[in-house]
Order: sequence, then structure tokens, then C-alpha cells
Amino acid sequence: MSAELTFNRITFRSRGQLRPGQLSAPKLINTTGGSAKVYESQIQIGKRTEKIALKFVPDKALADLARDERDVLHWLWRERGGHPNIVKFYGEINRKESTEVCGLAVELLAEDLAGYLKNKGSLPLDEVLTIGEQVAKGLAFSSEHGVKAHKDLKTENIMHRPETNEWVVVDFALAKKVRDENIIYGTPACMSPEQHRNEELDQRSDIFSFGLILHELLTGQHPVLREGEKIDDFLLWVTSLYKRKIEPKQEFPVLPKVSRSQYIQERLAAIVEKMCAPAKEDRYQDWPEVITDLKKLKQESSSFNEISGLIDEALFEAQPEAVEIEID
Repeated sequence: MSAELTFNRITFRSRGQLRPGQLSAPKLINTTGGSAKVYESQIQIGKRTEKIALKFVPDKALADLARDERDVLHWLWRERGGHPNIVKFYGEINRKESTEVCGLAVELLAEDLAGYLKNKGSLPLDEVLTIGEQVAKGLAFSSEHGVKAHKDLKTENIMHRPETNEWVVVDFALAKKVRDENIIYGTPACMSPEQHRNEELDQRSDIFSFGLILHELLTGQHPVLREGEKIDDFLLWVTSLYKRKIEPKQEFPVLPKVSRSQYIQERLAAIVEKMCAPAKEDRYQDWPEVITDLKKLKQESSSFNEISGLIDEALFEAQPEAVEIEID
């Protein structure tokens, strides 16, 4: 039996996880995207209280996106057990006395990576590698269980779970979308060359998008677009990189120095550039490959930092003490 709660002519159904009375009265907290509204509520699961977000899409034209995301998250969480780096799914929202899906109930996450980065400016290498590994693990899980591509990977769709210090992939609304000759789905500034060409997509397209994100985390800005520049500049860059028929507006930007080790610096640049290779055949072919290289680089960076710290400490202790000499 599914639990239900009706408010504002809509009904929340938990698909069996919750019992009636365990869901608190929702409170509107903000609007997101176009017409989507987000309500905050709480659920009681055993002795544990969890905050949830009820994402309500009143526009019927967008209901298919809510339904598609419901199908993906239900599959990943109910059928495959879920993953700590995938947003938790609790149920769907239906219009009163109807099974029409008009929203979702997911865990409430306060801060996205875009806002976090805006406050920080750029992030240190070890933190970037930690975020990268967590996000890659979440997407590896979804890919392993049949989700070919997320198709809208960007800093706004990666959010922080503060109680466990985990980064979580959200918004799988486009994951089920099949190719449409008349529509290109996605966010243009974050899309791979093949997504811009409206081709069939797989995890290699998301890997390209994530390479752009890693570059942005390390520099604080998009690798091509700068403030005041138009999306057309990025489209030209992506297209020219792929076709190799005209010179791109600029080559893939060099990463700033983020490590005292030249080897670490070169390995980092090689990883990001491989993720963003124009041809998907030249990129990492799956998420486990990405995870392997990120973990290895993180271990090497940690070892280098530890050794450097010991050397700095030894050099400091070896400094001769100053001796004062009086000269008559």
C-alpha cells in the first residue's frame, strides 16, 4: 500500500516506502527552473527523520520530464538498491484522483556545485579529485544499470550532502530521452560535440561534459566561455575541434599550476584533456577508466604532499640558528 498526502490539489504517493502519517505538511521554499516549485517536507523512517524536496511541475507540458526522471530514479533506487552519489528517490507526485505524474519526491539538498564554486572561486586539487571520484562513481553505477547517459551534466546538477560530505548527481530528467531529429536536449555550454550534432549518446558524452566541469573547478571558470561571451563562441570551438577543418577560436586552455610536482601537473592535464577529446573514440571509454586514473592521481598527489611536507620540515629544522656577535 502506498502512502498518500494531498495538498494544493496534488497527491504525493510514496510507492510503498512510507506509511500514512509519516510525511509532514509541505512548505513552499522556492521556485526552480521554469515553472517548477519545490516544497520542503520531512519523513520519519523508523527512528530517523529525513528532509525531502517535493518538486512539483504544474505545467503539463513538462510532466513527461517528471515521468521520465521518476522511471530512472525508481529503477536505480527501488530495483537496484541505489548509490550514495545518486540523489535519493522517495516517490512521485500525482494530480489529485489521477495517476498523472507531475513531480517527484527526492532528498532535500541545499547547495549545488555551481554555488559552492562561486563562493570559493576555484578548488584545490585534492578536493577536485575527491569530487571527481564521487561523481564518477555515481555515474558509473547508473551506467552499469542501464542508464546510457545523463545528458545534462553540469555544476548545477551536482549537489552536496553535508551530513556525509558527499557529492550527489541530480536531475535525470533527460536520461530517458531518445534522439529527436527536431530537438537537441541538454545545456549547450556543457554538451559534447556529438550531443551538439544530435547523435545517439552514451557515457562518453557525459565524460566530455565532466571534463569541462573538472576544468572549471580548477580554474573557477568555463574552459572556453568567459563573462560576456556568447554560447556561439563555445559552439564554434566544439565544432572546430571535432572537424579539424578550421582553427578553433582557442586551443583547450592550459590548467593553472595546482601542484608543486611537474609530474602531477602533467598527469592532471592529460586526464582532463583525454576526457574532453573531440572524438569520443579518443576519450575514456567508460567511467571505471576515469575512476581508476582519478584515484591513482589522488594517491600520488597525497604521497607527494606528504613527502614534500617532510622535506620542508627537515629543511626548516636544519636552518642554522642566528648568532649575535658584538663588534667593538
